[in-house]
Amino acid sequence: MNHLPKGWASTTVSSMIELNPKTDAPDEALAGFSPMPLLGTRYRDPVGFAPRRWGDIRKSYVHFQDGDVLLAKITPCFENGKAGLVRGMPSAIGAGSSEYLVCRPYPEALDPRYLLALFKTDEFLKAGETRMTGSVGHKRVPKDYLLETELALAPRAEQFRIADKLDALLARVDECSERLDRLPILAMRFRQSVLAAAMNGELSADWREAAVRAMDWEESTIGSVATDLRYGTSKKCDYREVGTPVLRIPNIGEHGRLELADMKRCDFEDVEVERLSLRPGDLLVIRSNGSVELVGKTGVVDNDAAGMLFAGYLMRLRVDPKLAIAKFVQLSLASPEVRRQIELTSKSTSGVNNLNADELRGMPLPLPQLDEQAEIVRRVESLFALANAIEAKCKTARAQVERLTPAILAKAFRGELVPQDPNDEPASELLARLQAERGAAPARKTRARKAAGDAA
Repeated sequence: MNHLPKGWASTTVSSMIELNPKTDAPDEALAGFSPMPLLGTRYRDPVGFAPRRWGDIRKSYVHFQDGDVLLAKITPCFENGKAGLVRGMPSAIGAGSSEYLVCRPYPEALDPRYLLALFKTDEFLKAGETRMTGSVGHKRVPKDYLLETELALAPRAEQFRIADKLDALLARVDECSERLDRLPILAMRFRQSVLAAAMNGELSADWREAAVRAMDWEESTIGSVATDLRYGTSKKCDYREVGTPVLRIPNIGEHGRLELADMKRCDFEDVEVERLSLRPGDLLVIRSNGSVELVGKTGVVDNDAAGMLFAGYLMRLRVDPKLAIAKFVQLSLASPEVRRQIELTSKSTSGVNNLNADELRGMPLPLPQLDEQAEIVRRVESLFALANAIEAKCKTARAQVERLTPAILAKAFRGELVPQDPNDEPASELLARLQAERGAAPARKTRARKAAGDAA
């Protein structure tokens, strides 16, 4: 560990903590129980707990107290950065997963927030991952890795300033992340509002007012505009280099698009190719799936998919172009009102939800004239493109925000986060004093246990 800031010193975690200490408290005391799911991954995540009687949890779980730092040692929790500072436990004591390493910093030497920050750094996590031992799925970071880890130790006063700065900066990062996390939900609601307006006539109301002729809508059904509706092939397909491509449920993408990257193929007789071959403008509708949200999801066949076949869990809906535009029908099937009817119709308690051809034919279809259908499709696609652009920017911003926390933590341990104060006691003097006091370690443990008992 080279080029430490002035006043800093290099040490190891083992010299600054007590590992896995025990707690003595009355069995009747109220304590906090913190299983692994309640340990967060972000620096500021609190350690969650459920109140429990101390006597019910003290024997089977590791012990900790307020001010301790928990570190998950098992995969994938360690790699995900599960670690947290214990605060606010009932009676200031708690117990939790045996997969925790419990670190109790010597309070006169190490701010627990400073230690927690070390556990969140990329350097600590990546190095720990290489030291894991055990079988696949049950690998653990050995405690020796933790104890031997080098710690760039700032003066005690500077540790406080660094921890306070981390609290402030990472609170803003978390707030930004939470706002970005809400944007996809808002975009989804926006699209649903656009589809609802498209199908009730509001989206094109101004267009109708400007038209020189009456533009009445007809209450129709999917069946009234369909010239052909049939199920796909039941033939088993696989990944091969030759044969006819067959579209499946994974190929039905978002917003009516088809995804052609993952294709299976099979050999077919000419009669089946003729019967099931797709044309541009055909609609492929998911008719059966374990997820009711996927049933009725629809993709529009384009020129790239023309000539392909489709699997049995899909239906091909061929629309009469004199009556309806295929994309308009797809938008109707994706609209909130029709989605509710599809899910209500197809939902099953058997685990597989189904929409048959007759049920699809009976789905409602508000039907304006073709020129208004085209205008509605144009407007929806324009608004969806706007939502897509916002989501793309959100994704880019999210990636940038995710890089902020490791960058801030790295700056903290390089001494670049807060200014140094020449009046701070150097870390080397702090270490020397701590080493001199280590002979009183048994008394330290006695005081800790007595404090826990008093708090209970």
